[in-house]
Order: sequence, then structure tokens, then C-alpha cells
Amino acid sequence: MSDKFENCDDYADEDDPDRAFKDLCVGVANATKYHLVVETHAESKVPEETPGFEIEAGGGKILGFEFPTLKFSKTPRKLVKEDSVDANVGVDLAPYTFMKFPVNSDTHNKSKIIQVKFKKAEDKCNFWTLNVKSKHGVIVWENIGELEVIPAAGQFLSSNRWKPHKNARNRSFPTSFDPKKTEK
Repeated sequence: MSDKFENCDDYADEDDPDRAFKDLCVGVANATKYHLVVETHAESKVPEETPGFEIEAGGGKILGFEFPTLKFSKTPRKLVKEDSVDANVGVDLAPYTFMKFPVNSDTHNKSKIIQVKFKKAEDKCNFWTLNVKSKHGVIVWENIGELEVIPAAGQFLSSNRWKPHKNARNRSFPTSFDPKKTEK
């Protein structure tokens, strides 16, 4: 999903720039009668080498005189590379519910993109796969017998989690997919 689908309530949920760890999450509102399985992935990269430090302290003896010695050196050390997308267990999402899905990330990869895969609980194949910016959300709804995924208006206010984004224009969209507002 591109930048044209920014949250309308982004101002309320800003990151603290001083924190080293940036948490990633995506919100999913299931506005269908089906149990869904949601799988989330974020790319994770580890550098080949990182700086390492070596410090030695001790004493030495030269011509019968003992001298204290101090040695400090900066040497690179190798780290293990990880797969870009690790295996993740799908999480069950009950009908007519909203859930935030936290995703593990790293401090080296500054990506805020999360890959989200959807499938019905009884199916083996995904019916939808998309990339979503962190702290954004989507709504799963049924349109003429087919399940579709559309961007949500926001994530911070609970009412925006169930509203379609203003740039997602379709005459068949209700003003809200919230089950409390659509029940008869």
C-alpha cells in the first residue's frame, strides 16, 4: 500500500525518535463471518561484520623492571546472516474482530513494510497477500461472495479501524464496517 493511504490519525501514535528499537505492527479488522488465518513477515537483515573491541590489561617485564600494560584495539567480528523473511505461524482471527499483529524487526533494516498473508481457516491457499506500512491497517470484507482486503482509515482511534480509507473509493463500501454499527 502506498503513501496515498496514510492514516488519518497518525498524529496520535508517533514514535519516540530516541528509542533504539522501532516496533512494527499492522492492524487487521475481520468484517466477515469467516475465521481467518493471518501471517505477518518483515525483512530482517544482519550485517556481515560489526565493530568489536578488544581490551587487555596486565604487566610486562623489561630488563628486570615491571611495567603495567594496557592494550585497546578495534577489530571487526563476523555475524551470521539471517533469511530475509522467516517462517511465521499464522494467527487465527475470529469473525467480526480486530487484532493488532506485532512483528519482530531489527535495528539495521530501517524498513517499515510488513508483508501480510490472508487465508480462510479451512483453506490451504492464501486468498490475499499485500505489503502494508507499519502502524497501518486493513479491513477484510466480503463483496459478492469474494473476500477483499482494503486499507483502513487509521489505527489509533478504534472507530477508524473499521472505516475504509478516504482514498479507497468504491460505491459499495459502507461508511463503516464496524459490526456494532451494521447489525440490525
